[in-house]
Amino acid sequence: MKVAIFGTGSYYKRFRKYFDKIQIVYVIDNDRKKQGVVLNGNHIYAPNQVDFALCDYIFILIKESREIERQLLEMNVPSEKIKTYADINSLLKRQSMVVSDDREITLQQWNEQYGAKKIIIFSHDFSRSGVPVALMNLALLLRKMNYHVLLGALGNGNLEEEFKELGIDYITDLELYYKNTEFLKQLKKFDLAIVGSLVLSELGTMVINENISVMWWLHESELRYYKKHVLPDEGKNVYYFAVSNRVKKVFKSYYPEKKIEELYYYIPDMENEIQKKKNEKVVFALIGNVSQRKAQDILIRALEQIPQYYRKKIQVLFAGEIPSKCRSDWEKIQSQMPEVFMMGELTQKQVKELYHKIDVLICPSRDDPMPIVVTQAMQYGIPCIVSDQVGQSEFMRQGFGGMVFPNEDINELSKLMVWCIENPEQLKEKGMQTSKVYKSYFTEENMRKRLNEILLKIL
Repeated sequence: MKVAIFGTGSYYKRFRKYFDKIQIVYVIDNDRKKQGVVLNGNHIYAPNQVDFALCDYIFILIKESREIERQLLEMNVPSEKIKTYADINSLLKRQSMVVSDDREITLQQWNEQYGAKKIIIFSHDFSRSGVPVALMNLALLLRKMNYHVLLGALGNGNLEEEFKELGIDYITDLELYYKNTEFLKQLKKFDLAIVGSLVLSELGTMVINENISVMWWLHESELRYYKKHVLPDEGKNVYYFAVSNRVKKVFKSYYPEKKIEELYYYIPDMENEIQKKKNEKVVFALIGNVSQRKAQDILIRALEQIPQYYRKKIQVLFAGEIPSKCRSDWEKIQSQMPEVFMMGELTQKQVKELYHKIDVLICPSRDDPMPIVVTQAMQYGIPCIVSDQVGQSEFMRQGFGGMVFPNEDINELSKLMVWCIENPEQLKEKGMQTSKVYKSYFTEENMRKRLNEILLKIL
């Protein structure tokens, strides 16, 4: 088989490995800056430089492929030759592979290793973000409870590095395989499927239709997700759970007839008691990938409201991935605001190390059902400042364990930051309070007890 690959961005990087044993005649890109460059041993061509007659298929490795499809059709490329990444499995005959003990095995081989008590957990991807981390922790606990657990995701992500360290078996790129007959055959051998997001509605519906018991753990609290990702009609084999009361309320507003229970995630117990570093300055931190939802811009604007007298007494750390399109903006911010420090994306181990250094966690999110970083801060006895659109705000009523400000209210946020600077002893007291919130709701013991109740009912 001779193929051309159209697109050299993130989807190229993600799916290029599937073409290792295929003859790639051309790699194509519309970006003139890329044309002429050699990528993985292949010269990048402009579309008008390509003789498509030499190719059996042209694979479009771009998420939104329709525009490229039209472009190829206008160039008189036969429609039957034009394929997308979704066709990789059917045309290249690649099997879904499980990473287990630093080796790759087929899903069938993984299933043959174990008898009963098998659970598969589905995530949208394996990025270092809230839902994948919560599902990773869930997998670790289920394994302690003597279940055989496999994590699966439509995509992939950097969290895979931590799966390998922790010995968690996982499978990526299910977007290519989950409608495949062989995958469905192997899926039926699991006792339970846990679906970790509303955005997996198509996959979750398919699993329910295969008559597999499904525990659907919802983490979305914005109504737009419920409009876009429709849940299936009620089935006897599906049980819905909400990660927070905030999610539960939104779910019931959209599906008033469906039953849903709350299920908080848990944070693994600390291996050692925290030995907090004494800082010369008050250290604030915002942990989360830079995005509109995480509202890093709100914290920057609040910081600008604080008088220089106080700003000289603080450090503000931003930890999280910065999209390439806005890196120059953040470089400019850092150069103009000496109290701001950008740390980039951190592993879970590095995040835990960061808690030893910070005095206050800030979560100004415009919408955040139950951010893990806030709960982790609570575990470490670190007081938090959160917006009223953050799930944990319900535990901070009357200032217990932290402080809540109205969403996007930069003036109120800046006042709370100044209060933290001026009241170090009272800040310590809030830290002790926040630890009590963690112990009341988010410990491994609490989660184990709740899971035993749920699994006894489902299985």
